Amino acid sequence: VISIHYPKEHRKEMRVLSQCEQTFFIAFLVKEMDPCKFGVLLMLLSGMRIGELCALAWQDFNSSKEYFDISSILERLSKKWVKDRPEYRQIPIVGAKPNASTALYLGPPKTDSGKRRIHMSDQAVAAFYDIEMQQRTQGLYKPDGFVFLQANGNPYEPRTYHDLYEDVLRLANVDYQKFHTLRHTFATRAFELDFDIPTLAEILGHAQKSTTENMYGHSLDDSKKRNMAKFNRRLDRAV
Repeated sequence: VISIHYPKEHRKEMRVLSQCEQTFFIAFLVKEMDPCKFGVLLMLLSGMRIGELCALAWQDFNSSKEYFDISSILERLSKKWVKDRPEYRQIPIVGAKPNASTALYLGPPKTDSGKRRIHMSDQAVAAFYDIEMQQRTQGLYKPDGFVFLQANGNPYEPRTYHDLYEDVLRLANVDYQKFHTLRHTFATRAFELDFDIPTLAEILGHAQKSTTENMYGHSLDDSKKRNMAKFNRRLDRAV
């Protein structure tokens, strides 16, 4: 019998903004905020994925814009791959090459758990109203249209928004961070505020709670230590 030993898979350490870095970055984003900067801030405050952000439409909001439902993602896909997948809807793009092998599609999240509701702060609600007003002034607003639009009316696709994100980092004098760092930072801050695993898993759209535990085990351990310290201090006072 031949025994085969596979090397252990080591999980890469995720980059997370420190609280100081996050405070500095947010201060830059809210100063003279525009739709691009607001999109970056929204990801930092909600843990959304970039495809979910680009797919966000006005019809996803409740009447007061206090929350929105994530129900789809926007991504560039091969036309050949999408051909037999009716759940994907091609988005018309101004200036698109008719013979291109790829196109922009609105489709479902990768898993059912990706469909979820996100509640927003008063500051975010105000920003959404500002963006809507800008679109109305520019003649771009549609009740079922996208929230994040370019000047020509095209929605931002993930790769384009990623380029804008890099521009924001440069303007803020912040070292380059992968876009997913915003999502990791949100999850880490949530653990620091003692979010429970089921709630955070639902907010992040994880299909399994174990995914949240495995990805953020270090942050979870820190949260457990803080809670045990609180418990022990209360116990000491009672003795």
